[in-house]
Amino acid sequence: MSSIYSSTDSCLSSKDQWIIDKLLADEKVGAEFRKLFVYGDMSSLQGDQSRADLKLVGLISYYAGFDEEQIDRIFRAGKLCRAKWDRPHRTDGASYGQMTIEKTLNDRFIRHKKETESFLRFHYSFRYNEILGQVEYCPRSETV
Repeated sequence: MSSIYSSTDSCLSSKDQWIIDKLLADEKVGAEFRKLFVYGDMSSLQGDQSRADLKLVGLISYYAGFDEEQIDRIFRAGKLCRAKWDRPHRTDGASYGQMTIEKTLNDRFIRHKKETESFLRFHYSFRYNEILGQVEYCPRSETV
């Protein structure tokens, strides 16, 4: 576990901490991740908190894939997390945090084969129809 951060790391799994450490050490995005996650420094985004939230969620998703719960846990451990993250922002009750994660993941592509299943689970709902003997699916926003 990295000693640079400390906010709520007790609720983080070892895989969460592995992702944080990978991002901190990443040559390409490590500096930006550190600024946002460790220090809450949004200066590279002109102080725009919403853009900073999207940027940080995007960086986390690089290693977390389409795992919404893991992205949420890691984001909450950083300095950008605020009360707004949990406030409902949509008529269906989705919070600002859920909407931020959804927006990021809706625009994200599969990086490698291991992400295929989580990509499909994020974008679609599945069920097995025993009468017809086939799998049925629909976009996540609809119900099967």
